[in-house]
Amino acid sequence: MGVSGHAALIAAFVLPSAVLAQSAELTTGTTDHYFYASTSFGAITLTCSESIPGTTPPPGFVQPPFPYAVNLWLPELGAPDVVIDLDGTAYQLPPLSSPTGDGAVLEVAIGMGDPLILDMLDGGAVRVIVEGQEIAAYPDDGWNAILRDGLAFCDATARGYGVPVPDYAVEVSALLNGPVSTPAVPAAQDLGYAPARNASLPAGYTLAPLLPLDAEPPAAAAAHVADMCGGGFETDPAGVQVLDIDGDGQRDYVLNYSYVDCQGTLTGRAFCGAANCSLQVFLSSRGHAAPEEFLGVALDAVTDAQGRVGLLLSGTASVCGDGACDSPYYWTGTDLARQTP
Repeated sequence: MGVSGHAALIAAFVLPSAVLAQSAELTTGTTDHYFYASTSFGAITLTCSESIPGTTPPPGFVQPPFPYAVNLWLPELGAPDVVIDLDGTAYQLPPLSSPTGDGAVLEVAIGMGDPLILDMLDGGAVRVIVEGQEIAAYPDDGWNAILRDGLAFCDATARGYGVPVPDYAVEVSALLNGPVSTPAVPAAQDLGYAPARNASLPAGYTLAPLLPLDAEPPAAAAAHVADMCGGGFETDPAGVQVLDIDGDGQRDYVLNYSYVDCQGTLTGRAFCGAANCSLQVFLSSRGHAAPEEFLGVALDAVTDAQGRVGLLLSGTASVCGDGACDSPYYWTGTDLARQTP
């Protein structure tokens, strides 16, 4: 399945014990920096969003990693083998990953022009199958018409702002809003991950200087990561920031799990989803054990106008929507808490 495009779509599957569909609902919006549409039917929510070209995103906002892509979230399944069945046609999803690291939420990105999305626009009865067992089902009650309106809003808005339609999305774009007049652009081959240190900081902050990396990480921190991975692991140095965060003159460590390659019971980037990853802060005040936990794209070490060193979170709209990325997190003596300058 494809994983690239221009107006990113996020599909969240919340699967409770009840399996009855509910009336579909659509919410749309446009800010000075981005636009979005969220379609919900039963326990399924699909959201498309994209930043507006030529604008400066708000602090912490990160472009959806896979343009014209669909991100499927399947909470509390406990297994990565998932099939979506639409009126008897089964779609095997690519391997899912857990962004939180505990398996409570699994996610995967597929292309907006993927046959699964095109089939969903036609509607039908939906069944969610995990390791051969049906765990949720939703009847064909017209939810696809609302979904079509939501995707059409994002596509029309993107085209209105002059966003080129990628070649793999031309078919669905034309289906939603008529022939595509702008030239199609090829899909990116390597979408990659967001950088560990955010290039855009809010006014009043500068990137804090970092200390050199150690030859070996603190034993307690290494043991924690090994426990997370269920065995061995390798860490790209680009994913580690070293500095004094808690003010005791000792070295503290910020670890971005997009740079951690698990090689134990879990393998690969086991604690990353399509965009956000587990982020952990190992503090000397705690003996580099019991790290502070975050979910996002990055934690940037910054210095504010008062000379205080803090950590500025960045992530997707789902992470930053409640203001979590607006100002840094500082050490309070017991934990890291977000404070304004």
